[in-house]
Amino acid sequence: MVDAAGDLWTIDWELAMIGDPLYDLATHLHLMHYSRREEERITEVWRSAVESVRPGSSEGWRQDLPVLVSFKRAQSVYTDVIRTAVALGPGPKPNWQLLPRASRRVQLALKAAAEPLSLSEVPTLRQVMAAYLRWFRTT
Repeated sequence: MVDAAGDLWTIDWELAMIGDPLYDLATHLHLMHYSRREEERITEVWRSAVESVRPGSSEGWRQDLPVLVSFKRAQSVYTDVIRTAVALGPGPKPNWQLLPRASRRVQLALKAAAEPLSLSEVPTLRQVMAAYLRWFRTT
């Protein structure tokens, strides 16, 4: 697309689809990290909007939403691990300044996904950093 200033922009439609509005809600709730109260309010706004368009279409949301949010948490671990590796830079030496903060982000993702991934324990920050260091040495 070309904008008003004449600049060319590329729009990626790779994941564009007509999908499940509940999945979209789960994604939104996962990414926004709302308080429990705010999450309930947003969910009620979503339910009301969906029902106003197509009555009965939110049926089963109470059962399905927690499953989808758990899936998003588990999925996020994989995305965050790869994004962190890329952000740290090409091997064999990572960007040392970014390593603690980036590793903390991965640790938090693992903590959020501990239940859906059936993790008995979440790696410590040192363990996550050490895993990245080992990986960088082998690349």
